[in-house]
Amino acid sequence: MAAISTLGYVCVIASNLDAWETFAVDILGLHAERRDGALALRMDEYEQRILIIEGFDDDMVAAGWKFDTADALESFIKQLAARGIHAERCDAALLASRRVERAYACVDPDGMQHEFFYGPAYAHRDRSARKCCWGPSSLARWVSAITSVPRRTMPRHSLFTSRRWD
Repeated sequence: MAAISTLGYVCVIASNLDAWETFAVDILGLHAERRDGALALRMDEYEQRILIIEGFDDDMVAAGWKFDTADALESFIKQLAARGIHAERCDAALLASRRVERAYACVDPDGMQHEFFYGPAYAHRDRSARKCCWGPSSLARWVSAITSVPRRTMPRHSLFTSRRWD
């Protein structure tokens, strides 16, 4: 089966965009942009990683799974169809809101929408975004610091299982 490259984005419905914006910018150090009743959050070279849509429920509503090539995406969709899982091609409005070139979507048995995509939009780099995303208290700086710790100082067990890493 064609392989998913990475989790590319998440979409959340939230009743208080102002609170989310304050948290995202002041605590996590993300770049925030308001557009069309939503809050787009950026932490790296992608135009957005988290899309918060204004609504009544406070819940995650979609996960965007990235493929490295258009061919890998199409192959994956065909493999899903062969297993009886129908993924619909996303319309232009959804592609624009997710900032991706091509996408398909299906809903899992728990009601979560999964979006399989190729071609994320990349943000224009400017000094204000770099300052925001890499400030002294930003999430990006913490992640960078954690991933740069030499392996020998990292714990030898997984947080999710009791199995030891080799």
